[in-house]
Amino acid sequence: MEELLSVPLPPRLLDANVLINTVAEGTKDTDFFGYAKGKEGEKYLGLLFGRIGTVYDDGFIVEASSAAAQVATEEESRKPVVTVTSGIATPPASAAVPLRPQSEHRLLQALLQKRVQTVFTAE
Repeated sequence: MEELLSVPLPPRLLDANVLINTVAEGTKDTDFFGYAKGKEGEKYLGLLFGRIGTVYDDGFIVEASSAAAQVATEEESRKPVVTVTSGIATPPASAAVPLRPQSEHRLLQALLQKRVQTVFTAE
C-alpha cells in the first residue's frame, strides 16, 4: 500500500490510439456505450452502437440507454407500414413496384394472347 501512495501520478495511456481503439471495441456490443460524431437536437449523428465503425478523437461517448432508444426509433421508422382495409393488405407507397412501360405491357399481352390462342387451337 505504501508503494501505491508513493507514485505521484496514476498510470497513463501510451497514446490517443489506445483510447480510440478501446472506444471502437466498446461500440461493437450494446452492453456498454455508444459513440457519436455529433448531436443535432435530440439525435446523435453517426451513432455507433452494436456495430463496428470509425471512431475519431473529436466525437463523444453516448450512454447505452440513450443510444439504444435512438437505434430502436430508427429501426421502427424503417419498417414498412401495411394497412389492412376490408381484409386486403395494402403495402406502403414506398414498397410499390414500378409499372412496366406500355410498350412492354402490350408486348406481353400480345404474347399471352397468342399463347392462349395456340392452346385452344391445338386441342
